[in-house]
Amino acid sequence: MAESGEISRPSKDPSRFHQIWNLELTNANQEYSQVLPVGVRKLGFTCRKPVVDVQWTLISGESNTKYLTLIAGFEKWLEDIYLKNDTLYFRTTSSDSPVMEIEAWY
Repeated sequence: MAESGEISRPSKDPSRFHQIWNLELTNANQEYSQVLPVGVRKLGFTCRKPVVDVQWTLISGESNTKYLTLIAGFEKWLEDIYLKNDTLYFRTTSSDSPVMEIEAWY
């Protein structure tokens, strides 16, 4: 295991590291962010509460205007990508403090 809880993979695999974050969306209608490591090649996320829709984007301040909706009970996967230096932004109208489960390979 590498530093910071990263799991290292064999060097022949282009996505050598795997990392997981749990991001609590404490307040309704507030934008929350998760910085991603450089070189993300595969990314997945879901909401731990299967009855909550979540708005998401890669642009700060746009989680209420230019966003995609993660429908309650679904997960989103982005594969064969290369993110140089990105942050995920999430927002929900739920006041139940839902938690986003985020997983990345880089």
